[in-house]
Amino acid sequence: MIRDFFSSLKEDKYKRHIVLAFFLFAVFIFVSTQFYLASVNVSSRFATMKALVEHQTFAIDDYHSVTNDKIFRQEHYYSSKPPVLSLAGAGIYYVLHNFFAFDLQMKFSEVDMSVYIITIILSGLSYLWILFLFYKIFQLLNIKKKYQSWLLLGFGLGTLYLPYATTLNNHTIAGAFLLASFYYLLKLKLKVLKNYKKGLFLMGLFASIAAVLDLPTGLLFLVLFFIYIFFNFPKRQLYFYILGAIPFLALHLFLNYQIVGTFLPPQFLPEYWDGNNNVINFLGGKKQIITKVAFNTRKNPLFYIINILIGTHGLFSYSPILIFSCYGFWKVFKNKSSFRKEAIIVLFAFLSLLAFYTFKISIYTGTAFGFRWLIAITPLLYIFLINIFSQPIKISFKISFLIVLFFSTIISIVGLINPWSNFVLLELSDSSAKTLEFPFLANLIMPLK
Repeated sequence: MIRDFFSSLKEDKYKRHIVLAFFLFAVFIFVSTQFYLASVNVSSRFATMKALVEHQTFAIDDYHSVTNDKIFRQEHYYSSKPPVLSLAGAGIYYVLHNFFAFDLQMKFSEVDMSVYIITIILSGLSYLWILFLFYKIFQLLNIKKKYQSWLLLGFGLGTLYLPYATTLNNHTIAGAFLLASFYYLLKLKLKVLKNYKKGLFLMGLFASIAAVLDLPTGLLFLVLFFIYIFFNFPKRQLYFYILGAIPFLALHLFLNYQIVGTFLPPQFLPEYWDGNNNVINFLGGKKQIITKVAFNTRKNPLFYIINILIGTHGLFSYSPILIFSCYGFWKVFKNKSSFRKEAIIVLFAFLSLLAFYTFKISIYTGTAFGFRWLIAITPLLYIFLINIFSQPIKISFKISFLIVLFFSTIISIVGLINPWSNFVLLELSDSSAKTLEFPFLANLIMPLK
């Protein structure tokens, strides 16, 4: 088998391009992954990992000072993050700590190989897995080989997955599992997977993992996939999707109950905020956010949604390559493509998330490069860019794609400087100072300090 693989590489130059692209992305992950705690977001999860392995508890009392992403309940501090990702990281840290004597230091900006290894396994491998899934999707959509390496580069270099693959976060990992679930949806739709039970089970399993990692995006798609299956498959087969979804949903609810005392996430329980927390209240009300940092709140919904699309935190500002996804959606509906139902699901989810964040949340994801809450849906948006290449395309489109890819890559590389940036300090003429919430500009200025 290995001999056949290398023989095919000699004969197929496009396959060599794909292999080279994967090799370069793997090298990038090993070279660029952060080996230190870079933000209170990251430290919140690592504090839970350390507490679980070294003290067999979710309470982070000994390390709570390293993060604002925490709650205070029954005289103990806990991370406000969904628990499953921290539990997975704790499994890795258990091996590192007990068999190789690694020790999480819980200190900012200090070299910590535990942080490096855990981040590579959870974030870095998720990034490579997404690229592999796209390669498989190329085959499903009959994308010509000459375009495949460029499409991989488009996603790998031209979206926020490039900077965020180097740091621990739930969005990139949730996005990988969402794409995996959607991949099996495509296989079932195109009838290239004969075993419907297996396909539906894996759809439910992967969608549920995404749901417990990134609650707003994952739960929304978990429900939308359920509706899609209900109307497109025999009702009795829906049970296999449900069976796949149960284990991780049950695990999340069990762990959440142990920590919070209810099945609701901490974001719905403002009584557990202690004044040092950075927890967003999904229910609204007077306490929208309590934090030591003065975040800029939105002036009005229109200003906010413009800013998260094309402004200082804009999806299309930070990943211009996704503009072609909009064109891809338009082509699907214009040409009455067979992928209209799938396009409706993704587009409905995207618009629902925009509405949710616009009307319920008053910050731009906190300290982060770009609007990171839309990272998990990015792979599904990108599929409709890929679909454009399943049909003949003009040379002008190819040139436009490469030009936009160039600028998208530059922006993503700027994000590598610090994925957890946010503010620029502006010194005014009257000797006072004002903060401007503009992560891209903050990263450009950072090397000059």
